[in-house]
Amino acid sequence: MTTMIKIGTSGFSFPDWKGTVYPKKIKQSEMLAYYEQELGFNVCELNYTFYRLPDPYTMERMSRRVEKDQLGICVVDEPQLPRLLPYDPRATSDLGYFRFHGRNKLWYSADSHQRYDYFYSKKELMECLPGIKKVEKQTKKTFAFFNNCFMGQSAVNAAQMRELLGIKFSKRSPKLF
Repeated sequence: MTTMIKIGTSGFSFPDWKGTVYPKKIKQSEMLAYYEQELGFNVCELNYTFYRLPDPYTMERMSRRVEKDQLGICVVDEPQLPRLLPYDPRATSDLGYFRFHGRNKLWYSADSHQRYDYFYSKKELMECLPGIKKVEKQTKKTFAFFNNCFMGQSAVNAAQMRELLGIKFSKRSPKLF
């Protein structure tokens, strides 16, 4: 059976990935091809810096105004801190969408690089598997993006999740150099 789960990262062209995920001398114009062909990711979230999560009240109002299949809610894994959404894996449309930000407890006091400086342990990734599998069964396609991009940690965690889900890739998985 072909899996309908696609695993990738939130972005692919970070300077601090040179020498950690990518070869040290890779050109920026070669990164996307390397990402796909050498690291084996078949999806990438284009991650722009200006975004914010809607508050629960806004999400509730939106869900009352549209048909169920037109509103998909992203399942977010992030630190369990006040004003952040809890990890609640569920399908809200035909598309499953997961985003792994990391669990850095310094979320509010850290700068943007430190906020995403988090490496998921294998135990933490395994704790997320049941939710991903549950949502996959309820949707046509499920995406999971790792946004803990600092120093290439997202590429390694995405490859680990791909492996835990049994998604085969014939080339090497990324490792931090």
